[in-house]
Amino acid sequence: MSNRLFVRVLTALIVLTVGSTAHTRRIEQLFRAGRRKEDVLQAITNMHRSIKRWEEVASEQAKNPAPPVKLLKAVFLFKGSRWRYLVVDQPPGKEVRFRVHIDEQRHASTENMIIMRTGAESEMLAALDSDYQAALKEGWQLEGG
Repeated sequence: MSNRLFVRVLTALIVLTVGSTAHTRRIEQLFRAGRRKEDVLQAITNMHRSIKRWEEVASEQAKNPAPPVKLLKAVFLFKGSRWRYLVVDQPPGKEVRFRVHIDEQRHASTENMIIMRTGAESEMLAALDSDYQAALKEGWQLEGG
C-alpha cells in the first residue's frame, strides 16, 4: 500500500472512530516528517492509551531504566533538501563512536545512520571536525547558521 493511500485510509478511520481533527493533523505531521508506517501506527496506539496504562509503562521503566547514550558532540547541516547529522556519542558500555546520518528527511534514525568509526573520544571528535570542514567545502550549511 502506498504511503498516500495509507494516510487516507488511516485518516478516515481516525475521523470515524475519534472524530478529532487534532489527531489527524498530528498523524499528517508524522508522515511529512518522514516517519515510517510502523512509527505512525505506534503513535496512534499511544494516543489512545489510558492513563492507567501510561502509569504501568512509567512504573516498568522506573524498575529497569535504560542508561542514556552519552552525547559528546553533534552538528546538523543541510544542502538543498538533504540533511546531514554528524554525531559523536557513546552507548552504555561501548566504545565512543562517530556516526553520520544523511537523508532527505529532517530526522535521524537508525535507517539512515552510518557508523563511520569507533575508538578513543579524542579521535572521534577529530574525525567529526574533519568531516565537518569537508562538508562545508562541499557546500553544506550549518543549520541555524
